[in-house]
Amino acid sequence: MGDHAAPRQFVQGQAENWGLVVSAAASGAEALAWIEQGRRFDLAIVDMQMPGTDDTTLAAEIRTALGGAAPPLIALTSLDRRGAETQVSPRP
Repeated sequence: MGDHAAPRQFVQGQAENWGLVVSAAASGAEALAWIEQGRRFDLAIVDMQMPGTDDTTLAAEIRTALGGAAPPLIALTSLDRRGAETQVSPRP
């Protein structure tokens, strides 16, 4: 997983500090396997640069598998990994 493990562990730690119960998949395939096994989630945070797939593909696969029962999905990225077309404006 390389550098992708550190952000996952950071987000997991923050969510646990907020009192949330967290399941942190190391890959999209692992998350989909959990869904196929019947596990359900209230929210999914998806790494935009995950290895093996991309956030859009994984989101579509989750929505296909769960239909109307799909949880809200949040795409997460690091500022230093955004494409050149994305610009962040400073707060006024």
